[in-house]
Amino acid sequence: MPCQDRLSQWETEVSTAFAHLSTPQIWGLVLWSAGIALSGSAGITQISASRGVSAVPRRTNGLSALT
Repeated sequence: MPCQDRLSQWETEVSTAFAHLSTPQIWGLVLWSAGIALSGSAGITQISASRGVSAVPRRTNGLSALT
């Protein structure tokens, strides 16, 4: 089964369980939960560490943030 078909099937399950959510919220939950299932971890820190990126933005002064 292609990945898109599995995501669509999961979207149907999520939208049934969370009928009060908007379509963008449903898809956000679908993609987030699929990512959690694929990564095997539930935290942004673990996911970003495995990807080699920082989950916490570096501190900057106001001037450098504007340039």
